[in-house]
Amino acid sequence: MTPSAFVDHMRTRGAVVAQIGRRTVLSCSGHEDHQPSLDVAEGRDGRVLLYCRAGCSTADVVRGAGLRLADLFATPAPTRATPRLSPLAQARADMLALGRRQGWARSLDRYEAADAAKVADRMRQAETLDTPETWERLAELARVSTDAEAMLSEAEA
Repeated sequence: MTPSAFVDHMRTRGAVVAQIGRRTVLSCSGHEDHQPSLDVAEGRDGRVLLYCRAGCSTADVVRGAGLRLADLFATPAPTRATPRLSPLAQARADMLALGRRQGWARSLDRYEAADAAKVADRMRQAETLDTPETWERLAELARVSTDAEAMLSEAEA
C-alpha cells in the first residue's frame, strides 16, 4: 500500500484529510479525533509511515482503520533465506533424509553422529587462541561432541 492509497482508504472511512505544506494530516482512527492529528508519509523503502500526535500507537491506528500492519508495506516482507549447503553437504543431507525413510537404513544416524564428532574434534584441535570467543566455540563443540556420543550410544542400544 502507498501513502496515497492509505489516505484514500481513510477517506472512504470518513476521515478528514488536510494538507499542511508538504504534510498530509488526517483524523486518526486510533482515537476519537475532532481535529486531524495523524501524519502520513512515505518511508525510503516505500512503506507508509504513520505518526499520531495524540499518542496512538501505529498498531492502534492500523487496527482502527481496518487494516493489518503488513498492509503498510509496499512489497511483502522478505523471507529469511535458508543457508545454502555445499553440493557435498546437500548430497549428504539428501541421502540421510532418504535413508531415514528406509526401514533397513536406521543405522545412518550413527554415520551422521560420527561425522559430527569428527568435525567437532578437528575444529577443537584447530583452536589456538586464548580468547573468550575461542572458549565459547570450544564449549559449543563440546556440546556437539556430547550430543554425537549420545546418539552413537542410542544407536548401539
